[in-house]
Order: sequence, then C-alpha cells, then structure tokens
Amino acid sequence: MENIFNFHFEDPPLPVYKIEADLNLVRHFLEDLPKGMEYFIKSENSNLIDKLQEVTKDQMLSSLYQKSYFESFYGYENILADFPQPYTSEPPLPSAIDARSKDLHSRLKKIGMTGHSLRLKWKNFKGWWNKLSDIVKDLPSKIVDFGNKKIRPIFKGLMGCLNAILGSMKEIFPLLEAIKEWKEMLESANDRIDAELEPTQ
Repeated sequence: MENIFNFHFEDPPLPVYKIEADLNLVRHFLEDLPKGMEYFIKSENSNLIDKLQEVTKDQMLSSLYQKSYFESFYGYENILADFPQPYTSEPPLPSAIDARSKDLHSRLKKIGMTGHSLRLKWKNFKGWWNKLSDIVKDLPSKIVDFGNKKIRPIFKGLMGCLNAILGSMKEIFPLLEAIKEWKEMLESANDRIDAELEPTQ
C-alpha cells in the first residue's frame, strides 16, 4: 500500500523557526489529501466501491463516487494559496517569516493544529494508515480489500481520525467542509459493507 501521507515530524533546531515548521507540515498534509482520498475509490488500490455495488446491487455507485470526488475537490488549490512555499532544506530566517504566515499560524494554533498537538494528530493518523498498510501487504490481492473483516474496523479508525482533523481545519478553510462530507460517504460505504457481510463471517 502506497505511503501517501509521508509526514516528517522533526522540528528545526531553533524554536524561532517553529512557525514555518508547523505550516510546512500542514501544507504537506493538504497537498497529499486529494491523492489519499482518491486512493480508496481507484480499483487498482481498493475494492470499496466494487464491494459496495456487490452488496447493494447498485451498479451506478462507481460513477457517482468518481464524479462526486471531483465536485468535492473543486477549487481545492485555493486552500494552498494561503501557505508560504515549503522549504526543502534549511528553514527561512526569522526575518523572512511574513505577517501572513504569522497570522495563519495564529489561526491554526486556536484550533489545536500547531506544535505538539499538531504532531500528535499526525502521528495518530499515520499510525492508522500504517496499520492498514500492514494488513494490506499480507493480502494476496495487495489492495485494500473491504471483503476482509480486518480491514473494515481499521478503515473506520482511519476515517475517524481524519474526521477530527478536517472538522478542526474547516473552521479556517471552509472548502474542507465538502471534502469532509465526501469522506463521510466513504465511511458510509464501509459501514454498509460491514452491515451486509458481518452476519455471514
């Protein structure tokens, strides 16, 4: 399973750089989010939609999920416009941290998306992603198989963690509300599959 959310948690050596370190981490997450969400509706990675169509007998669902994905991420690039360009080696000098970056960091701090709280949220999210990956790598199909009863509760945990992150961040980036709603449709698909298959397992 591809490690899409490859977060780096190391802080720069000096506390004065913490603003840029936090913004860099949040920006990387937002850059990875579209690919991470699409992962679960692409047949080469996951059989979520195929399994949902199988249990519901509704062959229109694949097309609807694909189209609703693009609708939910419409205008998404505007979110990233609020962030400074990420640094790739040395963080910028304190004098280069502009007022807009400081203001964005201040708003993120109010919703618990900076410092140790930010890193704890990312570690929890990455932990669920890695747990899912560990199961997938041992499956013959090498995809996220929602017919496997080990997959469904792990996916539910991953989505629950993502729900907490998006629920906070949509206060600053309203466009994330549509993505949060779309994410909940993935959860609903998982729940429906679980409800249909659990009695037979």
